[in-house]
Amino acid sequence: MPKKLNLLLIRLSSIGDLCLTFDFVNSFSHQYNITFVTYKKFQDVLKPIESLIIEKVLLQKETFKDDVWALKNGNTKYDLILDLQGSLRSFYLRLQLHNIPSLSFDKRRFERMVHLHFKKDIYFNHKNISTRYINETEKFLGQKSSNTPSYKFSKKAKKILIAAGASFVPKRWPLDNFLAVCSSVLEDPELNEYEIIFIGQNDDQTDRINEYAKKSNRIQSKINQTNISELFEVMSQSNFLLSNDSGPMHMGQSLGLPTIGIFGPTHPYFGFVPLNMNFFMFEQNIHCRPCSLIGNKPCHQPENICFTKTTPDHVFSKLKEMVLE
Repeated sequence: MPKKLNLLLIRLSSIGDLCLTFDFVNSFSHQYNITFVTYKKFQDVLKPIESLIIEKVLLQKETFKDDVWALKNGNTKYDLILDLQGSLRSFYLRLQLHNIPSLSFDKRRFERMVHLHFKKDIYFNHKNISTRYINETEKFLGQKSSNTPSYKFSKKAKKILIAAGASFVPKRWPLDNFLAVCSSVLEDPELNEYEIIFIGQNDDQTDRINEYAKKSNRIQSKINQTNISELFEVMSQSNFLLSNDSGPMHMGQSLGLPTIGIFGPTHPYFGFVPLNMNFFMFEQNIHCRPCSLIGNKPCHQPENICFTKTTPDHVFSKLKEMVLE
């Protein structure tokens, strides 16, 4: 059996982006000893793939150059560097290891800019980011990967997770809509054995969610009560997730958890959409969408029209179909 080569994989942040590397790691861990470089604060995101990587190299912004120097002078000798971050910091890291062959992932920044500002589609291939990671690496190496996904959620559990938050307010489907879907779950006789668990970090919505959770003993609120590692554990003991386009959506999909994702100002055009077959996406094709790459810009319309046509009734109907199938 040929000796495995050592691969240094760079993806520094953040939660969703790290989760989108999991299919790549699954695909190449049989052929390479993978060392994963990321920021220390995101180390727990790698929990589902810890058995597939030989080492985590944890960097911090405050000591970045010293951390890179330590990596450069470490005992492990790498055969290949794969930079999935594509930033100035990851370029600096590759520069310090310039004697090692490297591949930097093309983020297609120009195509993104054209689509954002002129709404012109000049992408030649609308592939999920995870698929592009794999395909471009296969092309660079001249060899095929062996994808063996390993999904870890409980198919027997009757727990529906709700992630009503998002890092940026414009990405949030209104909380009233989430609560309306939850009420429909509670009232439906075919779903009367299902629990509802609110998850995530929702500092400005916590009080309303906690108050709503008092309505029924079938509702729990774990808002602001779990770290990343604990949230993966909660997800592994659940069997469905309803979420905004957010970190928890990608975390759930990395476990293969059946998921409904609600997209507003962000767009799957850019590839940041899960690959799992058990995923359904609600989105509205309107003239001003996408208005930003990551959903951080305020809506300039009188109302957030990329959400208004996605109704609680539509979402509940699809949720029920997926939960009971």
